[in-house]
Order: sequence, then structure tokens, then C-alpha cells
Amino acid sequence: MACPLSLLQYEDAFLAQNLQNWTLPKLYKEHPSAREGYTQFIANDRGHLLPAVPRSKASPWGTFMGTWEMPLKIPPAKLNLTSRSAAAASHLTDWIHKSTALTSACNGLRPQITGKVGSPVSRGRTFLQGVDGMFAEAWLEPLQSRVGEASRGGLLSGH
Repeated sequence: MACPLSLLQYEDAFLAQNLQNWTLPKLYKEHPSAREGYTQFIANDRGHLLPAVPRSKASPWGTFMGTWEMPLKIPPAKLNLTSRSAAAASHLTDWIHKSTALTSACNGLRPQITGKVGSPVSRGRTFLQGVDGMFAEAWLEPLQSRVGEASRGGLLSGH
């Protein structure tokens, strides 16, 4: 047995009484308020600019850059310089600033460069060599005294 379907059969579930939605409707003006000023025509009935209207030197289609006009490699939009060497950071920032056609297009690149370039770190560096000098001295003094005691037999001999 088929049940007859109605287009409004589910509308009752969305009534305000069933949803318990008792908010008051927003009050609107009966008529919109009048605008100040007047409209100045810049084109004729065919859509051509009138002779008195100054023409723009830019393209009437804007600065949109299509797929074929884009470069083969696009620089990253978000660049974090924190973990990069100075040479790599300068290479990436130069690459971003060099692509002026891509950054000037309306759909182009809006780069965000964050972070700071750190000092070059060699492989043989320890934790304390990369830390501020005063902080490193505060760490090294107790360690050196313990090492001195251990070498004299104070800590290792069990006395």
C-alpha cells in the first residue's frame, strides 16, 4: 500500500510552536530612508564612456592573473624564518620580493613573513654554549664544583 505524499507533510515540525521559538520579529522601517546626493552618468545607453569622463590607464579587466600568466614556481604564502639559516632565509625573502607581478595581481600572493633568523649553529655546540653567557656561568659553577669533588674522590668514594 502506498502512502500519499504531500509537499507540506514535514512543515509542521518547523512551526514556531513546535520549535518553541518565541522570539519577536525584528522591526524594520516601512520605507527605506532617502539617500543624499545624485547619480552622475558616466556611460551612454550603449555602455560606452562619455567623452567628459576621465579614462583609466589600467586594464578594464583589472589585474587578475590567469593560470597561464602565473610563474612555474610560486613562493610560499606563509614563511616562518625561525628555523632557517641566514642564507636560506635571504633566498626565500628575495624570491618573494622579486615576484612583483604575482604580488601586484588582485588574486596574487599576499606573503606573511614571520619569525627571526637565528645565528648559525655549528654541529659541535652544546646547550650551554648557545645560551647567554651569564646564565651559562650560573649553570657551570655548581657542575664544575661537583666534577672537582668527584675527581678528588668526594662523591665517588662514598665518604
